[in-house]
Amino acid sequence: MRRAERRALAALTTLGATAAVARLRALQSLSPPDLAFFHQATWNAAQGNGFVQTALEFDAGSLLGSVHLSLIRVVWVPLYALMPAPETLVALQGAVLMGGTAAVAGLIAGSRARSATWLIVLGLHPMTVALATCDLRPLTFIVAPSLLVIAGLLHARTPFVVLGAAGAILAREEAWMLLSALLPFAIVSTRAHRKPRLLFALASAIITAWALPRAIWGHGANVSANADLFGTLQALWNGDRDWFRWPVELYFAARCMLAAWPAVRCPELLVPAAVGWLGLMVFSNMEPSAPVHGGLHYLAVLAPLLLGAAAVGWHRICRDAPSTARSA
Repeated sequence: MRRAERRALAALTTLGATAAVARLRALQSLSPPDLAFFHQATWNAAQGNGFVQTALEFDAGSLLGSVHLSLIRVVWVPLYALMPAPETLVALQGAVLMGGTAAVAGLIAGSRARSATWLIVLGLHPMTVALATCDLRPLTFIVAPSLLVIAGLLHARTPFVVLGAAGAILAREEAWMLLSALLPFAIVSTRAHRKPRLLFALASAIITAWALPRAIWGHGANVSANADLFGTLQALWNGDRDWFRWPVELYFAARCMLAAWPAVRCPELLVPAAVGWLGLMVFSNMEPSAPVHGGLHYLAVLAPLLLGAAAVGWHRICRDAPSTARSA
C-alpha cells in the first residue's frame, strides 16, 4: 500500500471516529434508549458484573439472553475498560465503519485498481457515513467482516472468507442471511479460480451462522421486520397499504446506488442488494431505514452487498482497461 493510500485510510478512520463522537455530543442520538442500553451493559461488563442493566432494564439483561445475539459486544469491553465513556464506543464504531470499510474495499479492488481517491470515495459513500454515525449499533459491525468475505472469494483467499465470516457471525444473528446472499458471487468465484474450498468455506459459515442462535435460544430470532407476510401481501393487493410507506427510504436508496455506480459490473452482488433493499422498503413494519431515522442500522445487512459490488465492479473496470492510468 502506497503512502497516499495509508494517509487516506488514517484520515478516514480519524474522521469516522470524530464524526460519531461529534454527533453524540450534539445530542443527535437516533435512539437514546438503545444507546443507553448498550453503554450501561458494557459498563457493567467492564466492572465484572456481566452484561446486565440497572437503571435501564428492557430485555433479559445478559449477553445471550438479550433481544439480539451480538457477541461482538464482548470484543469491545477491554477497550471500554481503558476509556470508560460512551464516546469510546461510538468512536470505535465510526472508525471501523469508515476506516475499516475503506481498507477492505481497497483490498477487494486490488493493487492495480486501488488508489487514495478510490479509498476516499468508498469511505465517504453515503451508506458508509450514515452507518458510521448512527449511535452505537452492534449490527453495523457486520459490514467490514462481510466485505472481507467478498475479498476472500474474489482473490481466492480462504482465510479471508473464514475470518470475515466469523466477524459477521459475532455481529448479529442475521449474519446467515447476508452470507447466503453472497452465494451467487461465491459460485462465480469458485468457477473462476477452480477452488471448491471457497464455496465450502462459505457454506460452512452459513450453516454455523444459522445454527448458533438456534442452539442458544432454541429459535432463530426474537424479533421480525414483518410477522405477517401474507397479511402484508393481501393489504398491498387490496390497496390498503402503500407499496413504499416511507419515501425517504427511496431517496436514500437512489443516492446510494448512484454513488456506487461501478456496482453495475458486479450483478452477482448488486442484484441481491437491490432485491433485499426493495424487500425491506416494501415489507418492513419497522421504522424507516434512512438517515435521521431509528431504523437506519437495518441497512447494515445490505451495505456489504452494495459496497462490495462497487469495489468488485471497479476492480473489473480497471482489469479490463489496461491503458487506464492509476490516480494518486
